[in-house]
Amino acid sequence: MSPAELLHPKRALLSVHDKTGIIDFARFLHEHEIEILSSGGTAKAIAGEGIPVVEVSDYTGTCEMFSGRVKTLHPRIHGGILGRRRPRFGPDDTDEMVRFEIPPIDIVAVNLYPFEKTVDEPDVTLEDALENIDIGGPTLIRSAAKNFPSVCIITDPAQYHDLIMAYRKYEGIPLMLREAFARAAFHRTALYDSAISRYFRNLPIHEASDEAGIDRILPEYLPLALRRVSKLRYGENPHQPGAYYCINRDLGDYVTDSKILQGKELSYNNLLDIDSVVRLVREFPGKTCAAVVKHQNPTGVATADTAEEAYRLARAVDELAAFGNVTGISGTVDEACAQAIKETFVEVVVALDFTGEARAVLKKKKNLRLVKTDLVLPKDVSGRLVGIALAHGILVQQIDDATWNEFNIVSKRQPTEDEKQAMETAWRVVKHVRSNSTVLAHPNRTVGTGPGQTSRVDTFRIAIDKAGENAKGACAATDGFCFPDSVEIAHEAGVTAIIEPGGSRQDDETIAKADELGMALVLTGMRHFKH
Repeated sequence: MSPAELLHPKRALLSVHDKTGIIDFARFLHEHEIEILSSGGTAKAIAGEGIPVVEVSDYTGTCEMFSGRVKTLHPRIHGGILGRRRPRFGPDDTDEMVRFEIPPIDIVAVNLYPFEKTVDEPDVTLEDALENIDIGGPTLIRSAAKNFPSVCIITDPAQYHDLIMAYRKYEGIPLMLREAFARAAFHRTALYDSAISRYFRNLPIHEASDEAGIDRILPEYLPLALRRVSKLRYGENPHQPGAYYCINRDLGDYVTDSKILQGKELSYNNLLDIDSVVRLVREFPGKTCAAVVKHQNPTGVATADTAEEAYRLARAVDELAAFGNVTGISGTVDEACAQAIKETFVEVVVALDFTGEARAVLKKKKNLRLVKTDLVLPKDVSGRLVGIALAHGILVQQIDDATWNEFNIVSKRQPTEDEKQAMETAWRVVKHVRSNSTVLAHPNRTVGTGPGQTSRVDTFRIAIDKAGENAKGACAATDGFCFPDSVEIAHEAGVTAIIEPGGSRQDDETIAKADELGMALVLTGMRHFKH
């Protein structure tokens, strides 16, 4: 390695909230005759171990102000960090640093106030949130990262080890490592600022108008700094690299807030299907729900008194399509449920928990992943944003967490209580099926799904074909307009009631057809396209 690429540090500034590893790192710096500057709790911790440290206030000649809010914001600190002294990478500020008596600072180790953790607390106050917005820390980080040819920035305790190993190997800090640390530093400050922006977007402030409220939910600038949770074996296909990212601590995520009890790591497509089953089983609070999903479309959804019964009902809707599925269960998988799962090939089971007996049964399925998570329980997701990446942008919208504006019965015949329950089941499921779509259901389970067709009539035909004899007495939900031809097809199969958004120019004709055939028809005033 070229000597020009090596940094031989003489002075380091340490200012960390998370003090993991800081004492060992300070000891390493002292052993290599690198002067340590520090302040507050960091300085106290280092000095308490007998390691020489210079207080920032002594170094700058200016005392800390406003309960420590102002301490490192000083020309002697930032001049020492920002001063350029490696001509190979641009202008040389060495003469100016000498003229203003500003010694260079070669290493900056900073981590930030725990803003994200603070605002995650359910009883956090605005005062607590504001006090945990770090100002000096991000400024130090950005200054050092900007000047990485001359300075090494450390933002994560895990980086201490990397620096020490590199220093021992090269007798200096390589440029490649400094560049990597600078890249990580800018990612960290972007994530931090994104969390602050998201907090302010969600502050419960009364808006002056509906338009102002929408502007807050979907602001002109929407920072979306994401945190990589894990690398994936590959993306949607083996030739595509892939990784899983989440919006930092945004209502939980499917990797860090879950525990993989068995099986190899989750794939890109597994995660898409896990997201689908989690959203589905949340639709049925207070019940044990099982959802069987393939390629983000439910092949069957059911509720029952036990996890076993719910799973068997959901799988039975389309046993052929259920081969190689991802299953979600909103309760605990016991031995009986595990025996049922074992009967066919399942890729992943996501559940609230698994009993020891269930795990012993499923352990024999070596390629089966078991994911334990409380994300299958209902959660308030109102206001959460979801997005789809395009070639040159991202489409963003508020999550579809609504059900209907009203349960408007427009047919002459009133639906029975069983039909109402069946329509609600079908309606809650149809919004999770690729459009155009139709779902047939009985009160506690779906019996047929027609997903993702260009023709709505075809979705009815596919759902009816999947349901077979179970179409008789079933109720149908369709995610868009329902026309007279679809009503006729449904009636011929034995479907007794239909729930749909309404709002079509042909609504009167559709209602008349339902009345003619003695069917119940309900309009929701709300559609649920999922493209």
